[in-house]
Amino acid sequence: MPRKAKVRLSAPHGTQGKSVGGGLAGALGQPLNRVGSGGKALAVDPDKKIGNLHRLKRIEGQIRGLHDMVQRDRYCADILIQIAAVQKSLASVARQVLGNHLKHCVSQNIRAGGAQADAACEELLKLLSHIDR
Repeated sequence: MPRKAKVRLSAPHGTQGKSVGGGLAGALGQPLNRVGSGGKALAVDPDKKIGNLHRLKRIEGQIRGLHDMVQRDRYCADILIQIAAVQKSLASVARQVLGNHLKHCVSQNIRAGGAQADAACEELLKLLSHIDR
């Protein structure tokens, strides 16, 4: 029976109130509006969250399949086709998360105006350059 992966929905132990992974906002030196300052989204559509979790589970299965294909010396072109499928699946999740970020986090910081709006715009530009790579 395959192992079930656990999906962590909260900040890792010991990171509450801290920026996890350095974050883009922290790198800018500007405090962006974050719920509980734990690096959580200001709001998340529950249906989209469930959909993203399902997509990520499916991607997890695709990755395991890729691992098996490589281990069994499958034809290179078949592996590359599966890699492209995984990349498209991840891009789909990224679009959903980006849409949520724009709708809730970025828009609220821009409405706040001043330094918060500037920091949100700068963070978004850096984020888009990371996504575009």
